[in-house]
Amino acid sequence: MAEIFREKFVECFENEKVEAPSLLGFYLYDKEFFIKHTSKNESKATWNKRFKIAVTNENIKKICIVNKSKSNSSPLKTKLTTQQKAELEDCFNKLDDKKFWYLKASIPNSNKNQTTAKVISVEERMIKFALSCNYYHPSQQLILDFTDSNWDNIFTDAERKEIEDAGCALLRPIDES
Repeated sequence: MAEIFREKFVECFENEKVEAPSLLGFYLYDKEFFIKHTSKNESKATWNKRFKIAVTNENIKKICIVNKSKSNSSPLKTKLTTQQKAELEDCFNKLDDKKFWYLKASIPNSNKNQTTAKVISVEERMIKFALSCNYYHPSQQLILDFTDSNWDNIFTDAERKEIEDAGCALLRPIDES
């Protein structure tokens, strides 16, 4: 993998003729390469490491690191007000539950209870978790990221596999840092 990455890195920065390479520039040069060579469990840190190794191996002294963040506070440490939580709940209540996703892997779990328990959709679980948070969390935008350990107790392994196997993988945008 390291050799494939190095070759693509050299190709990119020789073709682009940039003075100070950046991870964002490399990503924009060939997004398909990123998608093809990124497993579901990899994070931005993996690509940062690959980029730094390639820069070191190619003996590049000057790299471009841009941080868009204007604030030192993390958005994950932004406390929600009572009004914001009420607005979230109102927004979630407007969702059409006929369009919710019910996992096949969830059905056996409800049958084990020997009752006619309602199967809980992916969205209902996300909404319940989102409303339980006192601080901003991506779930409040209905973002489900399994690299976040908060989901470990909300979905079973079978449910996670069904979600991960559905559709195609999406690559999160890479910022400029």
